[in-house]
Amino acid sequence: MQLTDEIAMLKATVQAQQDQLHQAQQATVAPLSDHNVQTILNALATRITELEQAKVAVRPEVGEGAPALAETEPVEIAAQPAPLTNAELLRQLIANLTANSLAEYHPIERLVQKYNDLVEGDELTLWTTLQGHFVTEDDDRYFVDNSFAYHELSDVDCNGLDVTDIADGELYSARQRIDSDRIVLIRSLHKQYERPASVYNDADLQRFEDATVLAGKNVLIVSWWGETANHAKRKLEKMGANVKWLDTSTVANNKVADEMRKELYDVRIVVLRGAHHETVNEAHQLRREGMNIFILGNPGTSTLVKVTLHATTS
Repeated sequence: MQLTDEIAMLKATVQAQQDQLHQAQQATVAPLSDHNVQTILNALATRITELEQAKVAVRPEVGEGAPALAETEPVEIAAQPAPLTNAELLRQLIANLTANSLAEYHPIERLVQKYNDLVEGDELTLWTTLQGHFVTEDDDRYFVDNSFAYHELSDVDCNGLDVTDIADGELYSARQRIDSDRIVLIRSLHKQYERPASVYNDADLQRFEDATVLAGKNVLIVSWWGETANHAKRKLEKMGANVKWLDTSTVANNKVADEMRKELYDVRIVVLRGAHHETVNEAHQLRREGMNIFILGNPGTSTLVKVTLHATTS
């Protein structure tokens, strides 16, 4: 098709040249040089002949198939690596950030600004900042925030960090989504958690053992670990508190929720490893509403007593 088009175009050019020659000869102006025009026409005629011969050469004979293509060695195409995901790129950026590369990271402020612009305003208000540390109790690991609430590892996003590399007691800044209690670690603060002065220790328990420091205080313990809860109940009552223990293995979740919502109690303690998931979620909701409620992992008797002392005196 391309040869046919080119031949037609060249023939049209020859015709135009012949017409031009005829017009020039009829004009009053000086005619074109016959030699130059003839040279052009001869060149075009030669080119047309060459193209027509080439057209015949590539046309297969009747009954003859298309000419076989020359065999060539197969070219091996190297496999292209899969592109990195955004999450992998971010982890790579974080890993490469050092004091020496800090200057190269200044544009990240624009990234943060763009992210904030794209996120709905209501979404941003759902997050609150906090601090916390990891603890291990009875081979179970928890993240404990600065309000003494325990969070299971399934509720903690370590933000690319390997939780096995995080030492117990190392203080971390984090964000918490208030409508689901999901925790997202931000960074290590490079210091160890220090027990506040208002948190009681074992020596305080001995000092207050025979004192009615909790006189008139109402305490609710929610747990299916009866032995631990009963021991704590007796110790707290000895200190003057009124204690109610709800056994979550026998009391329905809705009744537990109703009891936790009563304004009667000065402090409520929910044992995370001793309550149903619905009860733990309700406890987190009450804590968001400002109730004095503590969610502990799997505390012993002394921990229950110390937390109660802290909660009723702080």
